[in-house]
Amino acid sequence: MVPGMSDTTIGNGTFGSMNVRIQAASRLHISGLARLCGELGYPLKEAEILRNLLQVNRNKDSLVLVALSQSEVVGWIQVSRIWRLESGVFAEIVGLVVQEDFRGQGIGTRLVEQARRWGLRKRCARLRVRCNLTRRAAHQFYRQAGFTESKRQMILDLPLK
Repeated sequence: MVPGMSDTTIGNGTFGSMNVRIQAASRLHISGLARLCGELGYPLKEAEILRNLLQVNRNKDSLVLVALSQSEVVGWIQVSRIWRLESGVFAEIVGLVVQEDFRGQGIGTRLVEQARRWGLRKRCARLRVRCNLTRRAAHQFYRQAGFTESKRQMILDLPLK
């Protein structure tokens, strides 16, 4: 059972001529998750995806959902509840990808809607997403979904080795 969800199958829907099911991600979906991470620009080995998914699934403040067409993973979303001293609690989409040849069919919209509902159940006041400035199609998708730009920022990393 997924924390904050009543069932592992979140929703079914018909998009065009295909039937898509949204459910909690599990180890059964590792291959498809890895393939789509690569499509998003983050090529990881299946063992790394499995390790990451197991950690995320242990966290009651995070959820990974997959969109399945038949048994193939054609999309996924990760949403997390974030607590910030200065801005309180909010839900954040920390990853979303739909397989390229399945885009434009409502799958991403359905995944975002499930993230929104999860955030409401977690008593979050807003749903946030951070998006690379180069991903113009993603900007348009999120604006059409009702998101508004609140700021631009730079992300800096410091390796901890």
